Amino acid sequence: MIANQTKIKFNQSGDSFFTNETLEILPNRFNILYGRNGSGKTSISQAISIYRDGLETEESQIEFIEPLAEEDKKHIFVYDEKYIEKKHKS
Repeated sequence: MIANQTKIKFNQSGDSFFTNETLEILPNRFNILYGRNGSGKTSISQAISIYRDGLETEESQIEFIEPLAEEDKKHIFVYDEKYIEKKHKS
């Protein structure tokens, strides 16, 4: 269940910013990523979007403490440049 999640573990291979790193999240709240250019914000948001959309590969995986059901994945929203282009730039 998404409400029980407190951490996301990134299992990336290659030269990713966050290979085998764990990101703490706040359950039942909005989570905002911010930081300097080149700090990995886009990589993290892309990994979360890939997970939500079921497009993971062996090289690019994330895991939640408890696996999420497909219904729970529908409640993951990533407000990034792709979202803005899709929804607001017509």
